[in-house]
Amino acid sequence: MDPVTSVVLFVFGSIGLTHLLVDSAIFAPMRDFLQVRLWPKVYKIFECYQCCGVWVGFLTGLLVYGIPLILVERYYAAVVATIVSGWAASFLAYGGAAMLSYLEANSVISPSEDK
Repeated sequence: MDPVTSVVLFVFGSIGLTHLLVDSAIFAPMRDFLQVRLWPKVYKIFECYQCCGVWVGFLTGLLVYGIPLILVERYYAAVVATIVSGWAASFLAYGGAAMLSYLEANSVISPSEDK
């Protein structure tokens, strides 16, 4: 796979899946189900963009970077790529959430142009 394609898939896949898990109506029944069954500290993962982003990053990093490295028997590189992907996705998910909040706030509360 082309390196640019891998990065684009990783970035948008991580941000998208994190936002689906934390804030979407589609996964609301799953979050309600887990809230009753998980310890409160463990459930916090599904309320925090950075926390959920780390785990989503581990998954997407493994899929996009780790498995191709495992197939060519570069195990250490696969582990490092997966861990660093988790860290990067945590930052990306938080940045994406901040950007969406900013855009939403500016679309709801716009300054009056009439003076």
